[in-house]
Amino acid sequence: MWEEDFDKAFTLIDTISTITHVGIPLNFSNSMLAPDCKIYISTGFAWFYYHVIHKPDEKGKACDLRKLDLQLPWPNSNSAVPNNVHYRMDEAEVCNPRLTSLFPEEWYGRKEVKIYPNPATDRLTIEGIFGETHILFYSVTGQLQKKVVSQGDQSIDISDLHQGVYIIKLTGQKLESEHSFKLIKL
Repeated sequence: MWEEDFDKAFTLIDTISTITHVGIPLNFSNSMLAPDCKIYISTGFAWFYYHVIHKPDEKGKACDLRKLDLQLPWPNSNSAVPNNVHYRMDEAEVCNPRLTSLFPEEWYGRKEVKIYPNPATDRLTIEGIFGETHILFYSVTGQLQKKVVSQGDQSIDISDLHQGVYIIKLTGQKLESEHSFKLIKL
């Protein structure tokens, strides 16, 4: 704001040329500093993402702008940004960089559900799940062999399963759909 030559005060950090599957161009629109010290920027259209500046106190590209970084469970309304009504003006820190989440974990994007290693011997890792999820292991003949209830990503002991091929089904209220995987147990 103190720069005499106003054009010198600006630094181009990035541009965006993303077109949605319905032909709507996304851009950088309304923005707001959030309680986690990041700046959330709407896409200029009611869409499923915010752009995020992770280090707003850094100059230029060092600010770590990530386009379409935060996936929402539904479109943001009229390219709105979160309205944080408590601005912390009576506190020493206006924001808290130690916050890890402003929204429930599942708002940060539907992670792809993955299982690994496959083939597996003693342990199987499942990633991309949250909330209560039922992990069901079926034999190829359809008989339930093992059931695990998980609250999130988990490493599961499968040493009690015999060698062979299994179908793993994941079900839970927080999953967008039922997931099935073929597992080879060595």
